[in-house]
Amino acid sequence: MAFGLSHHERNKRRNESGGPKRILLTNGRFPVTIDLARQLRRLGNTVYCVDPMEYHVCKFSNAVKKSYYVDAPHVNAQGYIDGVKKAVREQNIDMIIPLHEEIFYLAKSGEPEIIDRLFAPDFKVLLRLHNKWEFSKWLGKMGLDRPATWLCKSREDILALDLTKELALKPVFGRAKSGVYHHKPNEPVPEDIPVNDEIHYVAQEWLTGSSFCSYMVIRGGRIQAFAVYPVIETLDGSSCVYFEAIEHAGIKSYCEKVAKNLPTTGAQIALDFIETTEGRLVAIECNPRATSGIHLYSGTTHLARAL
Repeated sequence: MAFGLSHHERNKRRNESGGPKRILLTNGRFPVTIDLARQLRRLGNTVYCVDPMEYHVCKFSNAVKKSYYVDAPHVNAQGYIDGVKKAVREQNIDMIIPLHEEIFYLAKSGEPEIIDRLFAPDFKVLLRLHNKWEFSKWLGKMGLDRPATWLCKSREDILALDLTKELALKPVFGRAKSGVYHHKPNEPVPEDIPVNDEIHYVAQEWLTGSSFCSYMVIRGGRIQAFAVYPVIETLDGSSCVYFEAIEHAGIKSYCEKVAKNLPTTGAQIALDFIETTEGRLVAIECNPRATSGIHLYSGTTHLARAL
């Protein structure tokens, strides 16, 4: 252990040491997990995973040396953390790569065995990126375009908005389209929006245009891997099922500014964009974790090297 170094410095030193790594993936059930495991294994790394499901896709893959059956973090957070620590100790893990929402439990754990190996933003930065209100304010400080956004802590706050406008009503902490309401001009606000003192919402101007997703790996304020894909075919209007990498200079420039403003962060970050017919390029969402953009690196070692 390199005492006296920051989390970022320890993580950087560990991952620049050269040679194959022993890597733990923190969710084994998703297609992106098995894809990433294969990419990492192709580079010569030894891959392990943990998952609250006893049987999942990675358990049966020869790209994963061993899978650990652990408690679900939303049911028993400490049990999940203990399970991750057990895997780290038993397999002498060099690096932990989070795949899904378990990233928040890991980053908040405060456990040096986890934090020093975790390829993720620290917890405060993670909240800034995931919180739609804080993320919008942060983009504004950088001079980057984002939807006009209002914080709503109660139904009264929603009713006080200009409801002659088309709006997206979203939980401050939410993913995909869960809990999202599309308010159309002058229509009544639904009674079942669960906004309250504990569950805050944001209202955002409704934008129309072409949708894109980006995925990047950043370290030291620079992009190490980058991909953009248009939203063409989706499962539910949100989750892509068709992936085609494209070049988009505007999105690349936007993402470079985001990375530059995270100089001490090593992480996977995915931004969702809308490019309007008027020419605005607007980031509407941030996922500070793995996303389906990983699939665009299938069969290569490019992403594995960046990580």
